[in-house]
Amino acid sequence: MPIIFPERLKPFEAKLLQSETIAIRLNLQEGSHLEPWQSRIGGMPFLPKGVEYPKNAEGQFLYLLAQINFEEVPPVLEHLPRKGILQFYIADDDSYGINYDNLSDQQNFRILFFPEIDKQNYQRELPRLEKPESSPLFEPLNPLAISFETRKEIVGFQDYRIEEFLGKDYETFESILYEYSDEYLWLSKEVDGLLDICKIGGYASFTQEDPRKYDESLRKYDFLLLQLTSNDYIQWGDMGVGGFFINSDKLKQQDFSDILYSWDCA
Repeated sequence: MPIIFPERLKPFEAKLLQSETIAIRLNLQEGSHLEPWQSRIGGMPFLPKGVEYPKNAEGQFLYLLAQINFEEVPPVLEHLPRKGILQFYIADDDSYGINYDNLSDQQNFRILFFPEIDKQNYQRELPRLEKPESSPLFEPLNPLAISFETRKEIVGFQDYRIEEFLGKDYETFESILYEYSDEYLWLSKEVDGLLDICKIGGYASFTQEDPRKYDESLRKYDFLLLQLTSNDYIQWGDMGVGGFFINSDKLKQQDFSDILYSWDCA
């Protein structure tokens, strides 16, 4: 269904529509039986033999936030692997493993990628973990199944790249939103509201602001590797959103050693 822009925002319509891109929505479902190698939110991971279960800086076990099996993901995003398993781990602490002074510091969160999946030879015995005291997942040890859905979206007001698409018109666009509440509410619902989903790719959503907006050194992290928003199964602080970002060239090389991890809440 086409987006119907309000009259005051029509001068910006063409530039905003040029931002259209593809994202992959993650639909979550509880109660499904999952094989160890299947995509999931929470639960226990698939670990090949010889791989140590990840720990934080103090030697404490990290918790699986998400596991993506790329064989299950629609092959619509450039540079995204077509096979292999990508895993996101976070620490059991009040900040969910984030280092606010260095958003790419993986001491208390971890990204693991296994390009090959051997469904016959993997670790059957994993550590027995207690339910964490601090987790954005309501049931962190009970996995949620993921199904994937391709969708189109345009840039929203929260992603810093809106300034790049609007160029010299951005300040005028911003002033209209601050002056006219109807236009602001329209954008929040019809554009930003549609970006506030669990997904891979597309434009990021934030409850505060995009950390890349004022720190140009972070703009190399230009691909949204995973976004999880607060919903019936997840809550980041006070109804926040969490995201993991990677440089497109690193993604093409399947190098997941340098990841920007960000979450914020209201």
